[in-house]
Amino acid sequence: ITRYYRDRGYARAEVNPQTDLHMDTRIVDVMVSIRRGPLVYIQRINIKGNSKTRDEVLRREARIVEGQLYNQTQVERSKERMTSLGYFEKVDVSEEDGATPDRIVINFEVTEKPTGTFQLGAGFSSQESFLLTGQVQQENLFGRGQSLGLNLQLSGIRQLAQIRFTEPYLYSTDWTMSVELSKSLQQQRSFNRDSTGASLSLGHPLYFIDEDLRLFVTYRLEFVEIGPPSGGAF
Repeated sequence: ITRYYRDRGYARAEVNPQTDLHMDTRIVDVMVSIRRGPLVYIQRINIKGNSKTRDEVLRREARIVEGQLYNQTQVERSKERMTSLGYFEKVDVSEEDGATPDRIVINFEVTEKPTGTFQLGAGFSSQESFLLTGQVQQENLFGRGQSLGLNLQLSGIRQLAQIRFTEPYLYSTDWTMSVELSKSLQQQRSFNRDSTGASLSLGHPLYFIDEDLRLFVTYRLEFVEIGPPSGGAF
C-alpha cells in the first residue's frame, strides 16, 4: 500500500496497520490507517562522488527528472540503471526535504572504480606454432560513457588487429552506434588471405517490449585479397 501511494506522488504517505485480536474465536481484525500527505514534486536531483564520470552520463540513465511528480519505483529504477553501467562500485540514493512540503530532493552518490583493462596472453599449438594476444579496453572513455577497445593477435600463420568504438547515446538520443576497423592476414599452405574491413552498427531500445532490449542492425564492408603463400611469418 505504501508503494502504491509513493508511486503516485505521495512521497510522505504513512501507512499504519492496527490489529484487534479476538482470542475466543481466534480471529483478528485489521484496520489500515492511511495518511497520504500532499503530492510531492522533485525539486532537484544531485549527483555526488563522480570525479571522472560526467553528470550527463548518470542523468541520462535516470528515469526521473526535476519538476516531475515523485515516483518511488522510478527512483529505484534509476539507481539500477546507474549501477548497471559498470563504472561504479556502488550507487546510493537518499531523499531530503525540499524548500516546501510539496518538494523533495533526490541525491545519488556514487563510488567510482577503474574501468580500463589490459590483458596479455600467450599459447602454443601444433598448427599455429605460437600465439600471442593483447587487449586494451576502456569502458568509460574520458568520463563520457563511451567504449574503446584494441585487440591484437599474432601467431605463426595469422595476424589480426582490431579496434572498436561504441557511443551508447548518439548525439544525446537513444540510438547506439558502434564502429569497428580490422586488419587480418592468414597464411595458409597454398595461399595468403589479406583482409581489411570495417563495420557500422546502430541499435535502438524496443520500448514497446522492454527498454533493456535493443535491436541492432550492422553493415560490414570487407576487402579481401588472395595472394601466393609465404609459408608463415617465420
